[in-house]
Amino acid sequence: MIKKRCSKCKDDKELEKFHKSKYNKDGYHHYCKECNSRDKKNRYATSEEYRHKQKNGVLKHKYNLSIKDVELKIKKQKGKCTICSKKLDLKSSNAHVDHDHKTGKIRDILCRKCNIALGQVNDDIVFMNQLILYVKRHSTDKNIV
Repeated sequence: MIKKRCSKCKDDKELEKFHKSKYNKDGYHHYCKECNSRDKKNRYATSEEYRHKQKNGVLKHKYNLSIKDVELKIKKQKGKCTICSKKLDLKSSNAHVDHDHKTGKIRDILCRKCNIALGQVNDDIVFMNQLILYVKRHSTDKNIV
């Protein structure tokens, strides 16, 4: 079994313990996965600039949006979730890009709770109506019709 020495922890480890890298001669990253993960977690916890860069990368990769694009959408939504009107804050990670899973089209920016709820029901309107009927049937609130 071929081993490589991690330049961070100095341990000799099997190649599968290293991420592949086209930039190194041997084809593997110079830090092992464990050291690499620990470094990234530490950077994420201590550097706002790093968190911003990571978040921007994810938005660009998944939705072809920048943080500025998302901030503009939030501003157009008056800083609130389109569904429940909860205040959205990109820094606290409660702002989520909602998109149609079939077409990929970006819809709005939602709070975490509303985005998860839509995802759980797969945007199925018939199923959502059944949920509403169920809650109405079992509600003790006299204002629910």
